[in-house]
Amino acid sequence: MALNATVLPAGQYGWIHDLRAILDGTPQAAVTLAQAAGLTGMLVKYNDGSSTTAGEGSGEAWQWQFRQLAPACAAAGLACIPWGYVYPTDRAPFAQLVAAALQDSNQPFYILDAEIDFDNDSSAAADAQALLSAIHQGAPNVRLLYTSWGWPDQHPNFPWAVMNAGTQAFLPQIYPALIGTDPTSAYNRAFLGGNGGGQGIYQMQPQPAAVIPTFDLSAIATLASLARTGGFTAVTWWVMDGMTSAQATQLNSTPYAHAAGVDWRTATLNAYGVLAAIRKAGGW
Repeated sequence: MALNATVLPAGQYGWIHDLRAILDGTPQAAVTLAQAAGLTGMLVKYNDGSSTTAGEGSGEAWQWQFRQLAPACAAAGLACIPWGYVYPTDRAPFAQLVAAALQDSNQPFYILDAEIDFDNDSSAAADAQALLSAIHQGAPNVRLLYTSWGWPDQHPNFPWAVMNAGTQAFLPQIYPALIGTDPTSAYNRAFLGGNGGGQGIYQMQPQPAAVIPTFDLSAIATLASLARTGGFTAVTWWVMDGMTSAQATQLNSTPYAHAAGVDWRTATLNAYGVLAAIRKAGGW
């Protein structure tokens, strides 16, 4: 497959870490925001390693929030795709959670968030392979994707080859605001590598089966245009937690908005309760 092959249905997706940070914290509020932003679906945290909740007192109950969101998304025609942060030592318990997530979402996709723990792992390649094998054994029908650093050249110890070979798409985190550079430079370095000769996504061996660019909300129009020029059929945005109405309006204007041809914003704002929720959160 080409790097711009379609894996997730075409369109744009918003990440959710904590449902409580979206408008009034209800599933309907998240659906409202997703529709207003022209999203095709949401990528919702399901677990962190083998845990489905954060530490005591935090209130972050990821599996619970996913199970609340999934039916609300289905009723609205939005995808609700689970993701989880993963550690090098995760094995069978993690695979069991992947299987549960697929059942809760009623679809085949699951996204691994693999980051610094693999970067610092002296047995990263072996541990990544063992993890992937455990997942495929415990959830044999999964369509597995992964997300990690947007600049591979900065992270030579990460098990890129193993992750690319064992998943169906890579979601590179291209975050200009966090990296501290302009959006075009951030995007180009992700794909072409650094000036010192480090690999970009185009130089990876093996290459990812497909790429779904993942952006922050700092330069929405520019980043969406770069991805469209690259021929990518889907993009994702970090993060819906705390997303403003202005950001939702910008997302609503990208080439990836309303992939199904439905003007969700107009349809949604006709409902008084939804309009009141948006006004309460700051208004349009």
